[in-house]
Amino acid sequence: MKLKKIASLALAGIMAVSMLAGCKGGTATDNAGSSSSETTTVGGYTATIYDLTKSNTQSVMKTKNNTTLTAAFDEVERVFESDYIAAFKGVGTNALTLVDTANTNGSKQICDALKGKLGSNYVIQNDTVMETAPKNEDKVFVNLYCISAETTDTVLDNMVAAKVDTLMANVKTNVSGSDTVDYYLTVDKFTEGTVNNGATIVMIAIERDTTKA
Repeated sequence: MKLKKIASLALAGIMAVSMLAGCKGGTATDNAGSSSSETTTVGGYTATIYDLTKSNTQSVMKTKNNTTLTAAFDEVERVFESDYIAAFKGVGTNALTLVDTANTNGSKQICDALKGKLGSNYVIQNDTVMETAPKNEDKVFVNLYCISAETTDTVLDNMVAAKVDTLMANVKTNVSGSDTVDYYLTVDKFTEGTVNNGATIVMIAIERDTTKA
């Protein structure tokens, strides 16, 4: 009987310790979940490019998932036709070339496909540093670039990161007194055709978001 009592007390002690451990674990999980919901860090190609940008770019920029942009870029890929490849491939492998709205080489069709899926809050074809963007205007500035598919991933990724650095050069994070500005990056790409006979289209989108003091 005495042994049973001792065993019961020991079991009760073990259960109490387990419950305390469980409560502690629950708190940690809740905190982690709360922290995770606040972060703007994303994976995929955006993260790849962000990691290659310069430290001064990263100090003023975060990354962001944008489902509207993703849907729009999927439409660009859908309308990219095989007869565009030769013209886009001709831009070479040494630099990113801005896809313009001229009615040649499929450029207009691609730009129109992008615009058709985006609203008025999106500015297309703004290949300029963000510093010269319309002042006090919160928009998503979207650029499309093309390059030959012969370009290796490493070379292309570094080109794209350098382009982001250029776009973000000299941006200001403080405007109109105590107002602050945040910038968010979204990047995507697709390749059509083969390595030796194909083209890669890259989208760089930068969102400007002002918080009033």
